[in-house]
Amino acid sequence: MFKASMLNLRDAIKLYSLLKDFIPEELPNKLYDFAGTILKNINVSDRPENFGEALILMTGNTVLKLDKLDSVDRIELFLEGLQKNKFLTLTEFCKELGL
Repeated sequence: MFKASMLNLRDAIKLYSLLKDFIPEELPNKLYDFAGTILKNINVSDRPENFGEALILMTGNTVLKLDKLDSVDRIELFLEGLQKNKFLTLTEFCKELGL
């Protein structure tokens, strides 16, 4: 079973860097709305690989292992990783730093 883990600050900032172009201007209060918008934006972008790279970073697994999961499980794992890493708070922090 795959699990997302809490990242150290360096890796959390890498996660933010991977996803920052997909973050909505106005931050919603609910993580699921926030994550849903990020996923929609990734889906229509020219960089869908950022989703996989974020999953690799949050789980420590390889793309070959993650490819064995169905799409629903990948999305659930993505949500779990954003939640464990308090991605809404991380986003606010990184924006305050000008990242």
